[in-house]
Amino acid sequence: MKNKTIVILIILMGSLLFVQGCSNPETEAPEVTVAPGEENVEESPTKEEPVNESPPIGIFQGNTAPDFTLYDLEGREVCLWDLRGQQVIVNFWQLSCPPCLAEKEVFQSFVDEYGNEEVVILSVNLRDSQQQVEAYMAEHDYTFPVLYDTRDNFAAVEYGVRATPTSVFIDENGLVKHRVEGMMNLEFIRERVGIE
Repeated sequence: MKNKTIVILIILMGSLLFVQGCSNPETEAPEVTVAPGEENVEESPTKEEPVNESPPIGIFQGNTAPDFTLYDLEGREVCLWDLRGQQVIVNFWQLSCPPCLAEKEVFQSFVDEYGNEEVVILSVNLRDSQQQVEAYMAEHDYTFPVLYDTRDNFAAVEYGVRATPTSVFIDENGLVKHRVEGMMNLEFIRERVGIE
């Protein structure tokens, strides 16, 4: 009995699909009525406007840079996406990394020469205590912002940081321009941000 029911259901479904497939796909357009004194102007089919899609979020050139909100030395929140309209260099570093420490001098030279308005340097520290970083920054009179990646290196993971120093250059629209693993010099930074 069970097999007969299944066979009947299969036959009914097949018949239904056959009837649906054989039906006329064209349907008559509804009649358009025009009020007296108006013209009957047929509208041309409208083209769909291209969708302005943002690039995907990611760490590669042309991607939208992943957003993060971290805290600076004074405990203020700094949100990357709040800096749109400015170029940003996100630099991941730690005190146990000699090239990272040498690069801090380069960043301070850049800030001394160009300020921190058009190009913002966000120096994201990994693993060191706030007291250690504050002492280091004060000892060297560095003035660029230092952020703490406190939530299990959340930002470092989002940016795929494998070694320090790692820097990511982000344009005014929030798109990744360049990604650099290793120490940079002042001339290299100037070239990457378009300052000759």
